[in-house]
Amino acid sequence: YSGFVFAVGFAFGMVRAMWATAALGEEMAIVCEIPMMLVASWFIWEKISKRIESTFVVTCDGDFCSRERRKVSQTDAVVAGLISFFYLLVYEFLLSKALLGETLATFVAKQFTRPKLIGLMGQVVFGCIPLARCLTR
Repeated sequence: YSGFVFAVGFAFGMVRAMWATAALGEEMAIVCEIPMMLVASWFIWEKISKRIESTFVVTCDGDFCSRERRKVSQTDAVVAGLISFFYLLVYEFLLSKALLGETLATFVAKQFTRPKLIGLMGQVVFGCIPLARCLTR
């Protein structure tokens, strides 16, 4: 989930950095990007969760076996959201390190600037999408 969303975010980030920031300013460009990212995240999670739920779990009790469709539980959704949020931050750091040569300390310090905090709020919502989708089914 996080890898797909990161790829979409990379594309949106390129557009934001190249055109939207110059036209709107950094904060407003981020504010405009977040809803598009969250909609994309919702649809990506929807596709992944449907794929998970298209599989079956087979349980056997002695000579009797049953086949049930796999469901994404609330626990599964919370774990997926937390792990995806963590990986998204790791991907972002690795990209900053590769492109800008940032250290972890510099990367963390930059997260406390206003534009980055706005983006971080969007990433927190991204991490909540699996649970939100689970609860709305």
